[in-house]
Amino acid sequence: MKISLAPYLTLIEARGLPAAAIHFLATHRTAPELADALATPAGRRALERDLRATGFLRPARPRVAWPDDAAIQHLADRLAPLQPRLLWRGRPGYPPLLESSLGHQAPEWLWLMGPEGRLARPAIAIVGSRETPPRWLTAASRLAATLAAAGICVVSGMAPGADSAAHAGVLRGPDPCQAGGTLAIPARGLLHGDWTPCLLPPRRMTALTLDRPAAPFQASLAIRRNHVIAALGWALVLVASDLRGGSAYAVQWALHHGRPLFCFAAPRAMPPANRQLIRSGAAQPLNLADPPQSWLAAIQHALTPPPSSPPTPQPTLPL
Repeated sequence: MKISLAPYLTLIEARGLPAAAIHFLATHRTAPELADALATPAGRRALERDLRATGFLRPARPRVAWPDDAAIQHLADRLAPLQPRLLWRGRPGYPPLLESSLGHQAPEWLWLMGPEGRLARPAIAIVGSRETPPRWLTAASRLAATLAAAGICVVSGMAPGADSAAHAGVLRGPDPCQAGGTLAIPARGLLHGDWTPCLLPPRRMTALTLDRPAAPFQASLAIRRNHVIAALGWALVLVASDLRGGSAYAVQWALHHGRPLFCFAAPRAMPPANRQLIRSGAAQPLNLADPPQSWLAAIQHALTPPPSSPPTPQPTLPL
């Protein structure tokens, strides 16, 4: 763990400090300046006065509850094996596609673990229900493995079902550290879960998280996460889903941002969202009976770099 990360951990773990205020301090002061200011109670009170003067803290807002140094050191020790990096919106290293697509709705910061080169590769988002049937899960794994082998990064969450099947398809490949790789974006903090071994050397996976390192699963964070997944993908593939839920949110955001949309399809017993999106013409079907190379060809045919600025909002969505 780099010593310079400690002041940023203190800001992020502070209670009552809005994300906009954290971003302002982190991008307008150097790590040594922050460390000096946070070292004493007087320095922390001075930071709060500055934030109130600049409008990042309302005058009537309660005092900020700052974490103690021992808690920050304990957190730093837990993070050390993962070698995380902080990416701040508007600063080098932050995914340009995320910032150009979401603007000020993009997360103020991201925790990055694993090879950052995967953020620069063409990427396909794969989403679907936790209750996806086995045949459709197999298709998700086969598609993900084929995409990664073609140099395309697979972006998904970390929920059971379609998300996990997509990552597993890449990680079971002959060399998951090479080619397109896989990018996981969980709806919880980096330290809250049992998937961290994938992030340890040899770095078989890259992960982005949006909240405090030890944050548990939160529904509101899942919605933000789905928006990020849709924005980072050059296109989105829906494995299987009902008309409501996290996958439906991701589909809506992908359409909002003008991303090509694909759905797995079968002659009978098609999931409700897949059926409606294909019938409406909003999504191109990927037939479950076809070989993965045909799915890859269809996706590559539609794959172009997304626009560098947010598209005009669409008034209606097919879900």
